[in-house]
Amino acid sequence: MRNLAVKLPTDLWPEFKARASACYQAPSRAIARDLAKGIRADYGTLLPSAVACFEDDFEACIAHLRLAAFIGKRGPTLARTAATCLAPPRH
Repeated sequence: MRNLAVKLPTDLWPEFKARASACYQAPSRAIARDLAKGIRADYGTLLPSAVACFEDDFEACIAHLRLAAFIGKRGPTLARTAATCLAPPRH
């Protein structure tokens, strides 16, 4: 997000950040892409460098949503396995 913050005026940053975060945390990749279209439409002409930066990293930032869809299809066993693998180490 810091790479986006430096490309935006400080008065526009809170709204842009909230909308970008909503994209990255969407329930599915399809919803994330729809939200990104809204960002492009609203900021594309006003802040072209910020939108270009957002689009450059977008697919990488929503890649985790693919895993969520995969786990949901495989049921609770895989969800438990993934949670165990992704959990921070216990000391």
